[in-house]
Amino acid sequence: PESRRSWAMGNAALGRRISHEFLENQLGLLGPEKFSREHLTVWDPEPDEELGHEPKFPAEHWSATLLNKRLPTVPGQVALAWGVCDVTRRAAIVAGAGSLQGSYVEVIEDREGFGWLPARLVELVRDWRPWKVGCDGGGAERSLLPTVLAEFAQADPPIKLDLHHSLTTEEYKAACGGFYTDVVEHRLARATFPVAGGGVIGQHALDDVVAEVGARQMGQGWILDPRTVTVSIAPLKGAVVVRSLLPEKPKPVRKARVHSF
Repeated sequence: PESRRSWAMGNAALGRRISHEFLENQLGLLGPEKFSREHLTVWDPEPDEELGHEPKFPAEHWSATLLNKRLPTVPGQVALAWGVCDVTRRAAIVAGAGSLQGSYVEVIEDREGFGWLPARLVELVRDWRPWKVGCDGGGAERSLLPTVLAEFAQADPPIKLDLHHSLTTEEYKAACGGFYTDVVEHRLARATFPVAGGGVIGQHALDDVVAEVGARQMGQGWILDPRTVTVSIAPLKGAVVVRSLLPEKPKPVRKARVHSF
């Protein structure tokens, strides 16, 4: 900050509209740190850098969301959400059931590439008649959204476009906070699958990203930070969004059809 060369590099008007004397006074008044920010184009650290990259979800609380069975699901009683990861080039579709008082999420698809997703969404909408389909409207999903909506419009019969809800940034922040709260307060359940030799396991795509993902501060809230993970964040984004699309209270459940996504 004391370097006159730095002053010249950070102030193109030095010697014309800005004098050396003015900057000397500012340095004495503000001190090196604030002077660097105000006059040498040195930015404050990003909020997430200040917070560090500790995993957001406590491992013991996440483990407690694991069921020892798969829940039956009913057409017309589910929501669907999708997410993409532009780093790993993977996409995922997640189903949700229940309500905000007690939600259940399950990853239906987690595959490489993005091109398969619109047509698969149409198939699932036809079979399961979800009350909502959604995504993070402010994230990487924006690049695929026009294709998804075009596929809906071209379906036979066409799928109404108002079925799809793209979360705003504020809605996505609220969805992240709500998902986190449901995890730590044990209102969220997730699917399990049988393994050879007995027992069950969780869905690895979700487990892997939850073990790494941190939070990125945004105003008074936070969102999942894709920069903190080495695996696809798409399944977790889908789970966060689909939970936010569930009704506030449980809907009356008709005769259950065994899950067959």
